[in-house]
Amino acid sequence: MVTYLESSATAQINVLTSEVATVLTLTAPENVVQGQPFRMSGELRRADNNTLLSGETISAVYNGTALGSDVTQNGTYNIDGVINDMGTYTITASFAGSVREGLTLAPSQGIWTINLGIGGITPVMVAGVATLGIILMAISLK
Repeated sequence: MVTYLESSATAQINVLTSEVATVLTLTAPENVVQGQPFRMSGELRRADNNTLLSGETISAVYNGTALGSDVTQNGTYNIDGVINDMGTYTITASFAGSVREGLTLAPSQGIWTINLGIGGITPVMVAGVATLGIILMAISLK
């Protein structure tokens, strides 16, 4: 009679994530008018093969305040926003990442700085006009 002994073997494997980096772009006007709508736009692409990604939600904020969101169509998005206070603001568009069958898309951000003025005049220009008016008044009083 032959006796067989059980045998086994082990191996270690590393399971890597299928996460793919993404690239989010953001374009917005550099100067906008206080209280007037303006449009931001951009694209969301896979970093590995530059493919545009559709059906993903992009959100835009400034100073923690939401400006809006859009779902990418053919990899592009448009978000209309309004800011009511003058100043210079940094807008951040964000993609939170997502999971598709067999693929995880990593989060990404796009950043843009805008200047907000009154009726198209930036705050620096307003100060210049006020100073010129005071100088002209002082000259005419002499």
